[in-house]
Amino acid sequence: MAKEPSARRYAEAIFQIVKADNNQDDWNEKLQSLIEMAVNEDVSSLLNGPHVPLEIKKDGIRKLCSGFSKKQLDFVYLLVERGQFDLVIEINDRLLEMADSEKNIKRAKIISAITLKKDYISKIEARLGKLTGKKVIGVNEVNKSIIGGIVIKFPDQVLDMSVKGELFNMRESFSKSNN
Repeated sequence: MAKEPSARRYAEAIFQIVKADNNQDDWNEKLQSLIEMAVNEDVSSLLNGPHVPLEIKKDGIRKLCSGFSKKQLDFVYLLVERGQFDLVIEINDRLLEMADSEKNIKRAKIISAITLKKDYISKIEARLGKLTGKKVIGVNEVNKSIIGGIVIKFPDQVLDMSVKGELFNMRESFSKSNN
């Protein structure tokens, strides 16, 4: 998480460019390409390798990023020059959060012991929307260890309404009362 401030600063800069140029879809597409490169071991070792000369890295970037605009290429060059190419995933995540915030959207993971039906997820989204004052977009994630109930994870908050969470709270309560 030590790289979080750098990722946020890059995302803020890109967000300003996106707003000024009105080209969010293009940036989203290019960032997805960069993420694919970052998770590719061969490309990642080339761009992050300290033994590879910068000019060879830039040449590789020019070939891999042939459809990128000058601003987008300059962004990639900057990341590579600073040895921070591996931040593209975090940068993309922060950029999506900023775009969502501007659109009054809040994303949530709805964790349950079983797969939830879409209409139930929609009801949860509507209820969370009333609580947060934002449009909530939920994604169901299955985790059998929570036993039952649900856990809602926002980027900045967790609501634990699971059986596992309740059992944990009861254990904590009992251990405090026995001391």
